[in-house]
Amino acid sequence: MENEETESGGSAPDEAEDLPYENQVTLVGRCNNAPRVTNTEKGHRRTAFTLRVMRGKEKTYATVVAWDASAEQCGLLPKDGAVRIEGRLRSWQDKGKKFQLQVVANVVQLLKDPQTKAAAARQPVAA
Repeated sequence: MENEETESGGSAPDEAEDLPYENQVTLVGRCNNAPRVTNTEKGHRRTAFTLRVMRGKEKTYATVVAWDASAEQCGLLPKDGAVRIEGRLRSWQDKGKKFQLQVVANVVQLLKDPQTKAAAARQPVAA
């Protein structure tokens, strides 16, 4: 099969070509709800919250889950606080057969926020 031109002008890879797959995402957005840190039965710290990411006027929401040190860092986020998340995607099907997708945070960086004086820049924390 010949390479075909894509809409962006690049060429599409042949099907037989091995592609390097990498499950890594970086998102910068605002915390849609104040995260709450909880303890698991095995003593790990966990938090989950919704991240609101803007592109122009378009809003996208992503569920973010963080563990241990990253969970503690997320616990400092106020509602609407600015944050940078690095992590990986995790997906599954729930009992209703709906496809679920979430971001598992590896690095959490609270950002300086000109809109909220309470959010101060802090060093990134890796899980």
